[in-house]
Amino acid sequence: MLTVVIPSYNHEEYIKDCICAVLKIEISDLKVLIVDDGSIDKTVDMIKEAISEAGTVPVELVQKPNSGLVSSLNLALTKVNTEYVYFCASDDIPISSGVEQCVALLDKQAGCKFMIGGAVGFSSEAEEFLVYGSEQERFFQTPPVERFNKLFFNYPSPLLLQSTVFRTQAIRDV
Repeated sequence: MLTVVIPSYNHEEYIKDCICAVLKIEISDLKVLIVDDGSIDKTVDMIKEAISEAGTVPVELVQKPNSGLVSSLNLALTKVNTEYVYFCASDDIPISSGVEQCVALLDKQAGCKFMIGGAVGFSSEAEEFLVYGSEQERFFQTPPVERFNKLFFNYPSPLLLQSTVFRTQAIRDV
């Protein structure tokens, strides 16, 4: 049902926490696909360690020479065979209940192509802050045609890829 794609590059300090958080997502047929973009630190070692502790969730590691994030995402998309896909940066910690809610809402709304969740940031002083605020709220309250135009010409920043679950075919169509 859901593949979580984790593109990684030189995130040895963060990747294991990311994978552990992803493995807490309680969705049937959960798969994890990690695409390492030629890390030169110990990222791959940390990934292999996390995979050995993964339990029953299938986790696949694809290693490739460094060629950038877009090539990692495109490669991952060729390997995804589930209805939904969720992209998670290797230094992010997804909140399992948020991902689960996005998938549940997509299941209920057949015409919906993606579901954007929220995001919380952390400062260097470990203070939490909401990434989305009143500007994004106004954007999502805008009528669909106007929102479509704003999305391409004047959308509020940020709208994070990492907080969005997509129907796999919808993102392939794009």
